[in-house]
Amino acid sequence: MLSCPVWHNTGDPFLTFCGRARILQSSTEENIRDSLNACILCGSCEPLCSYDINTVDRTIDARSGSGERTGGTPVTVPGARANGKVLLANSLILNDDTILKRTLEALGEEWSVFEDNGEDISASLEAGNQVDNYRVNEFIDMLSTADEIVTTDGLIFRVIKRFMPELNVMGLGERMITRSVLEEMIGPEDLYIIDSRTYHSDFKKLASIYDGLRQKTGCMMNLDLNRVATPSGVTIHNRNEDKKLVDPARQVAWILEGRPAKRIIVEKIEDREPFSGYPADVLFITEILEDNGNLG
Repeated sequence: MLSCPVWHNTGDPFLTFCGRARILQSSTEENIRDSLNACILCGSCEPLCSYDINTVDRTIDARSGSGERTGGTPVTVPGARANGKVLLANSLILNDDTILKRTLEALGEEWSVFEDNGEDISASLEAGNQVDNYRVNEFIDMLSTADEIVTTDGLIFRVIKRFMPELNVMGLGERMITRSVLEEMIGPEDLYIIDSRTYHSDFKKLASIYDGLRQKTGCMMNLDLNRVATPSGVTIHNRNEDKKLVDPARQVAWILEGRPAKRIIVEKIEDREPFSGYPADVLFITEILEDNGNLG
């Protein structure tokens, strides 16, 4: 519960996953609707759950009233299918030619952009809408022929891991770390902001990878003592902004406390905005290529 950003912003224990579980011991699911809608699906509670519950998937399923999202009939999709190494870039990256170019260069040779990034699925999951099983199966089927996938959307990362656990899917940060791209480009005066959704979706694997980066570079990270990544609270879809209980300004102030960074590097491009009000250069992870003189 203590890792939950909703609890940190509201002080209301009933708006946490623990609170929902307690309510359901003596009440109905309808009475946890406000709590379900308050969740920002950051996954911070998941690594700390002593019962090893997949808290984000449970919350998504309860929010949409869908139960386990495993039904539907596999679809053979006409037209383009993913082949080789593909990038699923969100719309903020796709709409910026410079950032997209840098991102592909950071991934390495033989990577290409796949036209279906699944952003409609991600938006529906975040909004609590019912996701059409046929659409999910279509998306998964198109990706099933890929060799490797990098996604910049933590919810899509979770969907792929859930339906195709054997497929080699990574977040952008993991790809750049395992390629050793970052080791010579960041140092002790940098604050590295991990994409909490992707990180917590594969915590047991990724915690050691990010620990390695921190030890090699000396950089600061948005991690607590449990190695849980504190989220900014900003999302690309901005679900229910008028009702959102997590204040990004408060989250960012919490993250920056005791971390006097001269440069802030964000894995999630949406995080550039909430950190931009502080006296530090804020760069999307692939922008450091130019910042360090690696791109003309």
